[in-house]
Amino acid sequence: MNENTSRIPAFICWGCGKLNDAATDSDSTGAKPFGGAWCICKYCNHVAIFNDDLSVRQLTSLEWDEVFKDDNLLAKMRVNARLMRFLK
Repeated sequence: MNENTSRIPAFICWGCGKLNDAATDSDSTGAKPFGGAWCICKYCNHVAIFNDDLSVRQLTSLEWDEVFKDDNLLAKMRVNARLMRFLK
């Protein structure tokens, strides 16, 4: 685990069914997960959201609308999709 990775409560991704138990700062700024932050599955790009206790929950329909308005999040998802294709 590198300095940009934080342990979080383990959860099963709703998109791909894989176990996730860590969060990594995708842009190397040293940011840590916090309640209300986006959580992107590194295996399938499914978007969820962190609760205050760093557990993860599904997005509401209103939050899904926000995903498509967040250019920074969409850019991170595009990079993640490219990495997933490259690493296959």
